[in-house]
Amino acid sequence: MAMKRLVFFIFITTACLFASAVFASDTVAIATRDRLLPDVDEFSVSGHVPHVSFYTVNYSNLSEIIQLQNDINASIGEILEKRIEDGINNRARSLSFSYIHVVSELYESVVVFSDMQLPGYAKREAASFTVDKNTLTVVGINDIFGSNGVKLFNAYLNALVWSDPDKYNPTFTGVSDNTAFYATDEGVHLIFNSYEITKGGSDVEVISLPFDLIKNLVIEYIDSGFSIILPLRDVCEFFGFEIIWQGFFAPIGIVRGDFSTYITLYENSYTSGALNIALEAPPAYINGATHVPLTFFEEILGLTYTVGEDFHITISELT
Repeated sequence: MAMKRLVFFIFITTACLFASAVFASDTVAIATRDRLLPDVDEFSVSGHVPHVSFYTVNYSNLSEIIQLQNDINASIGEILEKRIEDGINNRARSLSFSYIHVVSELYESVVVFSDMQLPGYAKREAASFTVDKNTLTVVGINDIFGSNGVKLFNAYLNALVWSDPDKYNPTFTGVSDNTAFYATDEGVHLIFNSYEITKGGSDVEVISLPFDLIKNLVIEYIDSGFSIILPLRDVCEFFGFEIIWQGFFAPIGIVRGDFSTYITLYENSYTSGALNIALEAPPAYINGATHVPLTFFEEILGLTYTVGEDFHITISELT
């Protein structure tokens, strides 16, 4: 199955650990150095927590860069304080920090790890900040993959969890746009805390999604007054479906590989497997093209969509 190509596990505590580094970029680069760790009476705190500095050759955006730098460092400070508070509340024996700094052409990521030794077990947690070097903003999964990124990742992860119940935790509830991750030129790599998605092991789990496995189409829609409709051919051909037109009064075929379905103009009956279902509107011929309701692409073709602003919709598929 094509989705199985998505998973590869990365041992993130190897040679990609940078205590202090500066990387060249036409827009902005990040440098990291260790900050001082506080003394805690209840347990020992050790390791390395980053202080982030930004470098740029474009001084016109200096104030923006300084603000971003300050915001990230304040957030890292809050993470440090929260981990210490959690350790005190849970009677931790020790708390150790480390971090990685990952650089790609478009993004730079800093991931902070905390390893807490608790009575009877150990726990590792991650928090991350990924900066788009062109927009000078901290970005999430949807910012990178488009508005359907989290939806597609969760669909894949849910299938993954149930495909291997011995390894994965069936109570896993999915990811959000704020889940820890780092970005490379190849894709986005989600970082799950100890026991978050797997049943055992105190280390983190990394699951990756390459950029070239997501297709996004942004298209303008028509609001018919009671439903959103889209041009059938424009969407289908973008995602590799063939449209078989046999005339106004004949069924219209939609075919891709082993999949096929048929629709008929002005008949609100759509085939989904062995079922015929009604959607919010029948197919209609408008401005020289066949239009179908938005839900057709999800309910019948298995695509994912998000309704955006200015009469635009993003339709996506995980290939």
